[in-house]
Amino acid sequence: MRETEGSDGWVTRRLVSGLEVFSLLFSVLLITWGVVPLVPGSHRSLVLAASIPALLTVGYSMWLRGERPADLGLTRADAWKAARLLALPTGLACALFLGIGWSTESLHLYDQFGRALFLLPISGIAQQTLLQGVLHRRLRELLTPIANAPTPRTRWMAIGLTAVLFSLLHAPNEPLMGLTLVGGLIWSWVYDRAPNLLLLGFSHGVISLVVICTLPASLLDSLSVGYKHLLYHAF
Repeated sequence: MRETEGSDGWVTRRLVSGLEVFSLLFSVLLITWGVVPLVPGSHRSLVLAASIPALLTVGYSMWLRGERPADLGLTRADAWKAARLLALPTGLACALFLGIGWSTESLHLYDQFGRALFLLPISGIAQQTLLQGVLHRRLRELLTPIANAPTPRTRWMAIGLTAVLFSLLHAPNEPLMGLTLVGGLIWSWVYDRAPNLLLLGFSHGVISLVVICTLPASLLDSLSVGYKHLLYHAF
């Protein structure tokens, strides 16, 4: 579609959105394929250092745009609508995994259950903030040819592409890629209609905990991703 007159600013904004998407994906891939598997031990400082390019790019862009946490969905706004949209898929997912765990006799209490019960929802909010609040929003902007005019087609494309990229970031763990593709589609669809990252993060955390405590090794033998997953199978 041809750009309208006076749309140079929007063209630049879309280019910046593309840069943010690339920076975020590059940082995640650098961590999962480089820093985590190739550096022995726990080096969280190195993980943070590898995240700096994406965090700086996103932070600077948000400052220039005048975006606030509320604009991303880090408030109680749309909480009731998000809860209604998330209740059924989250409940069905948990029931499905619990049923699989029961039928395969693989139900178990995670050895760090208490810690995970506290940390996984926080991790879920952090992941959903990057996934939906940054990646999804920037993809929608990148795919919109005219300023402030996202079409239904554009919004569906952004939902699908967000989920696909989220899944690919979990490569080469195929079972986990499948789970994250489905989860990414649902969470992105909900965010498009009710952008509340707190509820999305809670759903993400609860489902992650249930998966850890239910799925047998034959279905999900590891939660590792990137090169670490290849090392896991090699040894």
